[in-house]
Amino acid sequence: MSLAVAGRSNVSLADIASDRHAQSMDSKAQREFSVQTLQAEGLKVPDHLPLINITTLRGPGATVERLLCLHACAAASYGFPKIKALAWAEQEGIGKFFEEEELSFLKGEETGTLFRLQIEGMAALYWALGYEEQIDWFSPIDDKFVTRLPDLRRSEHTHHLKSSARLRHDDEIATALDLAYCLHWITVDRKLRGLPAALPFEDFVPAERRRAFDWLIGFEPWYSINLDT
Repeated sequence: MSLAVAGRSNVSLADIASDRHAQSMDSKAQREFSVQTLQAEGLKVPDHLPLINITTLRGPGATVERLLCLHACAAASYGFPKIKALAWAEQEGIGKFFEEEELSFLKGEETGTLFRLQIEGMAALYWALGYEEQIDWFSPIDDKFVTRLPDLRRSEHTHHLKSSARLRHDDEIATALDLAYCLHWITVDRKLRGLPAALPFEDFVPAERRRAFDWLIGFEPWYSINLDT
């Protein structure tokens, strides 16, 4: 199978979706995509990292609900009134999908630093739902990302977002998870060894993208996912 490896500015897993053999892609081919992509940036994936296998995949409805819950928490962590974030969530029928940590934040006095980091995971879910064509794996999400999501300040509805959700094929999800996992491992390994950062972002960027893809293929709550490397 031929896997295209794009440059730093536009690494895209859409190449996989357009490949006529994508349906038969296996974990070794997914790892080869990761190896080629990262080698193009001068980064080496160690041979001992385990391969990714998907046995289950969450549905688009649950994925949209998770994205919107994270959106409400992220907005509140940046100063949007918590009571209004909760009211918007109830308006849109997603209030019952908040996880324990999120309700504790929205109903308490915590500052919510944790939820600011989740924007990287939100962007990964946004891509997985088919709203975005590609992920720039070598840059953090830009400030314009939030403009693609419902505007809580205007109590904007989520009907269009929910109705247009089309979860990508599990091969694409698995390939994205493998790449996020390898990139996370590399950034953490370099940090532990006291080496300069391999890429211009902190290790939470690939970590939170990895969390999103791990969540998609499992049953664990969002904040219980093991991100060990």
